Amino acid sequence: MFGLAALSFTGCVKQSDCDCGMKGKFVYDPYWSEGYNRTIKAYFIPDDIYYSYYRIEGFVPKDFRITDTLYVNICTTGREMSPNKDDVDVLFKLDCIELAE
Repeated sequence: MFGLAALSFTGCVKQSDCDCGMKGKFVYDPYWSEGYNRTIKAYFIPDDIYYSYYRIEGFVPKDFRITDTLYVNICTTGREMSPNKDDVDVLFKLDCIELAE
């Protein structure tokens, strides 16, 4: 019973068969963001968009909490956030992450 409750609160990120078409660099670098009033856990830099990156919040599986840059396939869910009144940005949560070949 307690294991199921813990799973529902920590989240479950799938770690295989990530077929969303997003491949790129994953950088685990958690820090507190005053503007977003939450911890940003990592960044994802997609291969096909060189001028952009994704801010990742929420649960990151243990195998991906390392300081090296990893090449991964991911699937995400975005959520609009306003760091201030004049700017709207999107924070992302991982739905799936796996090492890419």
